[in-house]
Amino acid sequence: MSQASDIQDLHEKFAESAFAPGSIIVPLDGSSDSEAALAMGAYFADAFGVSLRIVHALDGEETDASAAVATFESYVAELNAKSPARAKPSTEVVSGSASDVILDAAGAGDLIVIASHGRGGLKSALFGSVADKVVRGARGPVVVVPVSQNLVSPPIHTVLIAVDESESAAYAAAIGRSLAARLGATVSLVNSYMPVPVASGFETPYVPAQTGEFEREAAKELVSETAEPGEHGHVVLGPTVEAITDVVEDLGAGLVVAGASGKGFFGRLLTGSVSESLMHKLDRPLLIVPAPQD
Repeated sequence: MSQASDIQDLHEKFAESAFAPGSIIVPLDGSSDSEAALAMGAYFADAFGVSLRIVHALDGEETDASAAVATFESYVAELNAKSPARAKPSTEVVSGSASDVILDAAGAGDLIVIASHGRGGLKSALFGSVADKVVRGARGPVVVVPVSQNLVSPPIHTVLIAVDESESAAYAAAIGRSLAARLGATVSLVNSYMPVPVASGFETPYVPAQTGEFEREAAKELVSETAEPGEHGHVVLGPTVEAITDVVEDLGAGLVVAGASGKGFFGRLLTGSVSESLMHKLDRPLLIVPAPQD
């Protein structure tokens, strides 16, 4: 079976996969940094007509839990008064580590929208390591919103989906397309390629011109076979993360979609390390989709 047939089969397998979160979970720690995720969380809650749940973790230093809960609820009420969502958000304050509280609150059908890091006004800071733990442990998709986000805010008009030939990427593409359809956004696909060095005796490996052409044509075929009518494809020379960020800037995309794992063409496409690198490099929201459950 050809690579094109394999890719088509994978995308047909997940064609009916729909993005329909049961609720939107936004973790807040009381800092302005963590609030970077709130507008995006409210946007998704309104778009899907589901509840917005604000989650806060109490650490072991809180001596008066009831007072801490009251303080946090007052804080959320003030935030909502400034930029209210259509539905009033609920608050959930639970003792424990931030990552454990967030993961326990979210079921497989919920969407977590989390800032990439925070600094803790209420002593339970959402540092980047917490976002990393949440992405690795979540059963459902996670949207990571960079605290530096100042170029893009809701609504989302363009969704950029990173693709390779793995099952994980095909599933992520289906989820990304379903989300884009709900938001009324256009879809673009991106794939990158790198020439493979060829060893010659004991000399430094070199890259024949035709080798780079082969890689480029393979990447173009992958995008062509993956794209659906009306979608735009982008094939870029360069390392995967840099290629994705370049296309994001060119398009002004409001959201990037990537699978959490993948095997990748020549072993260098959408691995977990790539999605993690995107978390820390992108200046706009990233939807990370875990591998499909058997």
